[in-house]
Amino acid sequence: MVVGVKPADSEAVLAAAEQELAAGEDPSASFKSVQDASTRGASAWLRATVGLAVAASRAARVDARALRKAVDDAVSVAASGPPDVKEVAVRALHVVADLHADAGDDDAAASSLARAQELSGSGLLGASSAHRLGALCTKRGQFDDAERHYDIALDLVSEAQGESDPAIGALLDDLASVYARAGRHEDAEAALAEAALQLARATPADSALHAQVLLRLGTMKLSGRATQALLHFHEAYALLVRLLGDQHPLVAIALEKIAAGHLVAGELGPAHAFAARALRVAQNAEAPSARVAAAALTTLAAIAFARNDRSEAIDLAARALATVGTAIGATDEERAALMANLARYRA
Repeated sequence: MVVGVKPADSEAVLAAAEQELAAGEDPSASFKSVQDASTRGASAWLRATVGLAVAASRAARVDARALRKAVDDAVSVAASGPPDVKEVAVRALHVVADLHADAGDDDAAASSLARAQELSGSGLLGASSAHRLGALCTKRGQFDDAERHYDIALDLVSEAQGESDPAIGALLDDLASVYARAGRHEDAEAALAEAALQLARATPADSALHAQVLLRLGTMKLSGRATQALLHFHEAYALLVRLLGDQHPLVAIALEKIAAGHLVAGELGPAHAFAARALRVAQNAEAPSARVAAAALTTLAAIAFARNDRSEAIDLAARALATVGTAIGATDEERAALMANLARYRA
């Protein structure tokens, strides 16, 4: 608890309070001391006011409407202030939008983000606001609006950082997800291909994201273009091994994708070898992944079935179903697909 903060000490007290808030603690007393010591409308005052509101909301001392009013009042004071205060106001609105979204109030989240975008203007802060709006619109199924916001974010990042910034590849990856959810699969594939190219020449490099984009791109090409898909999967695998070593769950995912590519191409020997490697890595990694292990078992079951070894296919499919039952985050859709596989092999 901090009492009677001197203006010169406000930054240090604020930084500590914000860290405590991020850690789930309640530093309301510190925020109140900074608020009392600061000039109304100044950056420190705004940060303290928002911190107080967020802490009160988390402690259930105010409801969502009261939180939004407290932040809106603070932002209104800051809106006509200098750029550093406006930046704090925008970031405050981002925080509040996240709180509303976590509480299931997407309308309030959208309102906060629209206000943030209005204050942001151009530059990376404007791109961040547009990106957040795009993500929220995607979540709500408003795909045309999502595309518009992502396009704005792409333009702003390009203007501020140049064409080689890795954020462009990340935004294109998100845009591909919008297209995929909207059923625009050709546009999704084109966006992923462009994202892969951007990330390949990005400075600084983001090899992990580049690899994951390549895996998604390969998966889209797997049906009908297995040779192209395998090229993407192998490139992703090489990137991940260089970045993470050969015993990481992401490496196991790449190995399983390579196995799936060979299976689709009718190359059962290589398919089995890569699927078996994927299973070993998934099970023996420092952080084992039950979901990846289940995927590898599923591919091994499909290989056994393709070889007319029905009993082996049934055994592997049953193991996959049992394994995914222990996986954190496994969905009902995943379990249903595995049950359908098992029923098909038993039929």
